[in-house]
Amino acid sequence: MTKELTIDIILMINIIFCLLITYRKENSQSYEYRLTNIIFNYCVKGSMVFDVLSVVPTLATNQSNVWYSAKLIRFLKIGETYKAINGATKIVL
Repeated sequence: MTKELTIDIILMINIIFCLLITYRKENSQSYEYRLTNIIFNYCVKGSMVFDVLSVVPTLATNQSNVWYSAKLIRFLKIGETYKAINGATKIVL
């Protein structure tokens, strides 16, 4: 198994988790637990489009070079990823 395939599988698992994790409702302290609303929120307000476009084509075509450039879409999320890692580091430290 290549490193790229391992990363794609991890990112696919992340997509599944994002489809299942609750979120805080706007202007409220309560959380949304309904699966349909969670999926809709991830699709519309989240980054599902970028996530799927950067992972699924290469997994579906067995790492084909034709779709390899789709992985560049991941760089659009680097800022968001950095903020998450930075926030987690501050909590831990």
